[in-house]
Amino acid sequence: MSFNIRLAQKKDLVSIHGLWMEIMKHHTGQGPMFDYDEKYDNELKESLANRIKAKEERCFVAVESDMIIGCIFCRINDTSPFIAIKKTGYIAETVVLKSARSNGIGTQLVKTAQAWFDENNCDASALKVSVKNEDGIRFWERLGFEPTTFNMHRLKG
Repeated sequence: MSFNIRLAQKKDLVSIHGLWMEIMKHHTGQGPMFDYDEKYDNELKESLANRIKAKEERCFVAVESDMIIGCIFCRINDTSPFIAIKKTGYIAETVVLKSARSNGIGTQLVKTAQAWFDENNCDASALKVSVKNEDGIRFWERLGFEPTTFNMHRLKG
């Protein structure tokens, strides 16, 4: 499979929205943080469009034959001056079309994000992955990530 990685553009919004919906479908049943309310679809599209053009955030896309088959959203976070890690590259979402997985696309997207983090002198990289997403956990561990904290939620009621 031959693909290239580039920065997302405004014209990619429909494809990125489709990928975002695929990741939500993949996470169905993995907890309320992944329950999607379709009545806010226009707000989601606006949010994705704003993130694509944001200066402090990057969206890289994997393209094969003019078709977007994967994307990764990432940003750089400064931490408190009293913490040893001063700047962290944060990976917000990573998704590859189900039909295109296991071809190195996700790995290449992460390497591209990591290069951007390195250019910006990040001390570490971080992300969140659902504790119920065993394939995702294995993917991130293969890339050298390891658990350091657990996010816990309690629903009202």
